[in-house]
Amino acid sequence: MGDSKTILLVEDTPELLETLRQMLEGAGYRVICAADGETALKFLSEPTGEIDLLVTDLFIGNEMDGNHLSQLFLRERPNLRVLFISGGAGRNTTALAGEFIQKPFSGKTFLEKVRAHLF
Repeated sequence: MGDSKTILLVEDTPELLETLRQMLEGAGYRVICAADGETALKFLSEPTGEIDLLVTDLFIGNEMDGNHLSQLFLRERPNLRVLFISGGAGRNTTALAGEFIQKPFSGKTFLEKVRAHLF
């Protein structure tokens, strides 16, 4: 199902990061995990291969939010697709450079959004 697509997953809640990683890998995707924006940025300069989708929480710590992270990635990789996830209410999601999915979500809904965003 994953068709060898690579997803960079950025989530600061360890349990959710692990759950989403397992879901994505179970669906056949290659997953690179980062617990914060600084770690995720390392993949801009490292030769890790093509990243097909950035999935990031909007609130990933004090250093940087997911929207800022996506902007930095899109400067270097303008064709990168972005999927934002967040449980925070009141955020203006219309200004985001990608699709948004509100937490909590089911595994089925998450995988459907990922697949739709990749293909």
